[in-house]
Amino acid sequence: MNITRTVLMLGLAVLSVSCQDRTEGDGRIEAAGDSSFTPVIASAGGTATIEFTTDGDWNAKVPDISSYSWSSIIPTSGGAGTNVITVTALRNDGTDDRSFTFDIISGGAVQNVTVTQRQKNALTVTEGAFEVAAEGGQVRIEVVANVDYEYSIEEAAASWIVPVPESRAMDTTEVLLNVLPNPDFENARTGHVTIVSGDISQEITISQAALERVFEVTPASLEIDRNGGDVSFSVNANFEYEVTMEENDWLTPKSSENGTYTYTAAVNPDFGSRTATINVTTGVEGYSAAVTVQQTGVADVNVLWSHTYASYGVSLSSPVLRLAEYEDHLLVSTGSSVFAVNRQTGEYEQAVTLPEGMTVTSLTNDDAGNIIFAANAAYGSTLNIYSMRGMSSEPELVLSYDHSSIYSASIGNVRVRGDVNGKAVVTASVDVSQYWVAWQIEGGEVTETLYGAAPAGGSTVWSPESLCTAPVSDELSDGLLYIGYTAGYSLQYCASPADGTWTVIHETGTDGNENFNCISVADFGGRRYAAYEQGAHFSWGSCPEAHLIDITDIAGAYESVVIPSEDVSGGAAFTETGPGSDILLTVSDDGRVMYMFVTDGNYDCLTCITFTLP
Repeated sequence: MNITRTVLMLGLAVLSVSCQDRTEGDGRIEAAGDSSFTPVIASAGGTATIEFTTDGDWNAKVPDISSYSWSSIIPTSGGAGTNVITVTALRNDGTDDRSFTFDIISGGAVQNVTVTQRQKNALTVTEGAFEVAAEGGQVRIEVVANVDYEYSIEEAAASWIVPVPESRAMDTTEVLLNVLPNPDFENARTGHVTIVSGDISQEITISQAALERVFEVTPASLEIDRNGGDVSFSVNANFEYEVTMEENDWLTPKSSENGTYTYTAAVNPDFGSRTATINVTTGVEGYSAAVTVQQTGVADVNVLWSHTYASYGVSLSSPVLRLAEYEDHLLVSTGSSVFAVNRQTGEYEQAVTLPEGMTVTSLTNDDAGNIIFAANAAYGSTLNIYSMRGMSSEPELVLSYDHSSIYSASIGNVRVRGDVNGKAVVTASVDVSQYWVAWQIEGGEVTETLYGAAPAGGSTVWSPESLCTAPVSDELSDGLLYIGYTAGYSLQYCASPADGTWTVIHETGTDGNENFNCISVADFGGRRYAAYEQGAHFSWGSCPEAHLIDITDIAGAYESVVIPSEDVSGGAAFTETGPGSDILLTVSDDGRVMYMFVTDGNYDCLTCITFTLP
């Protein structure tokens, strides 16, 4: 594209000039306004002004003026603030541009000034390069010439650098160009405009940045109560994206307008909360987001009672706290004694007398209500696990295990699902080597024994009370759960105990300062839940807490309820008694109430939380 213009004047082509000051040491010299430290004077001669500011007194260091008799400057010194130096040049009848330099000095700052005078019949543009944002804009080139000139836009850039109808002033000619938006997210682009007069030419470079991607999804999570209703989130993006939702039967799209997406949640008839995920994806790596929608459940969660061991007259000293239930009694073992409290009130009832010589470091019950207990077994000894049908009945041996295959200090922390007199799975945890042992019981007899490594930890666990392996159901092939005081501190699942491969199904979110040594599993309201207690191992962390995880679909396990520290501990302070803790889930005979019993030695608390269906 070629455009010819005739301009009948001499002068200086002025465009916006990018100026930088140069300082050395203390002091400051900066150009003021649109002034430049590289003034250009037309060949006909004349003046140019340099406006600048300084912090202190200044002077101009001028070279031997005899070498530059065609130019002069005034003044050559001044004070702090805004100053103006006027540069005067005589007519240049030569065929070459000419220039001279001088320095402005203020304190330790030195600014070099270069004065250029154009040759006779010169064509002048004051800026040879422009940078334009990706969104586009207008480029204004001011040209002063004493001859006819024309300009052209290179063919490769003609599609995005577009002329604007020319405008003309008495002393200058403006070349106006529109730079269209750059649609490319990956590549910047450059085009050239050439201004020509006879054998003199000036090339102007126009550079445009690549388009910056915008991708914002807010908020990242949405909460809605059990009664349902509408929830919305927004997407702000300047490139293509897709909104999809993982399959569910309770959250449906309602509308999408101007980047706002609204979904309608149905009433939640289930006990626990439920979660759906909406994905916002693009074809560009690193640009995606997920919006989590969580809806609360219908069960009424209530702290039924909370007591301290001190109120029972029980002293805790490095306790191994374990819980079991029998009929309307909660049995509590401290490692040195066992006593019963009322399940409904938590009031102390009686001490439980064990057969002579028996120690209880594991205490739990199976789903049939049998009391299950054992003493930890040292390496090379026998682990004997017993059951009692009542608090005063004779213990019956469930199984014996020769603990000599896995090196450790001891084995213990027994957990059960099912009926040990019929079908059940029993597990125990092994310290030091950090293994687990599981037994399948059919018809009251052990039919299968498996053992394997617990998930790898960053440190050695020195007691079976610092890790816990628990069965999911009364069928060993349904898998095992694990949590422990080891690196990761996550709830993990082994789908095939025979293979021993563990998968994280729930992140506890801890930094490793808490104690995890208990898991309890129960079926309630048509769902399956696993509970763990996040106990106080040391004096920091938001402990103790109780967490209820919905494992009905174990691959999509999610946290259903969190019982906060103040509810678990009853507001008790940290006592540094010892990190003994346990959790137990049981369900009432009519199936409408699930009881969660939680205890923590370091906070001297024994608490009952109920979950009641409508």
